Amino acid sequence: MLNAAQAVEVGAADGVAQNAWLLVVLPALGALILLAGGRRTNAWGHLLGCATVLAAFGYGLALVLQTAGLPAEERVRELHLYDWITTNALQVDFGLRLDPLSLTFVLLITGVGGLIHVYAIGYMSHDADRR
Repeated sequence: MLNAAQAVEVGAADGVAQNAWLLVVLPALGALILLAGGRRTNAWGHLLGCATVLAAFGYGLALVLQTAGLPAEERVRELHLYDWITTNALQVDFGLRLDPLSLTFVLLITGVGGLIHVYAIGYMSHDADRR
């Protein structure tokens, strides 16, 4: 258990990290467009899916580089998105915590996901019903 002297100071997200919500929104928006578009997206949908995941990877890489440039004690940051529950005695916020471990997983998940998308495009290129 950490005592007060060992607790990590959490700073507010700034710079590139102010738009960290894009890590979630980009792939989700791509999935929503593909879901809503249905068969109309057959010609270009695979490219949109790949582009949104790779864009999230690129943004995650920019976040990792910015975080690596910070002093060690400033590498844990939080991005407040909105107040979720607010009552008299209770306030629950919704946001993102940006620290080296979570950013490592962002790169792992979006990087592997992007590679899977690229592989699937090539693997299924000859199939007329690739959807």
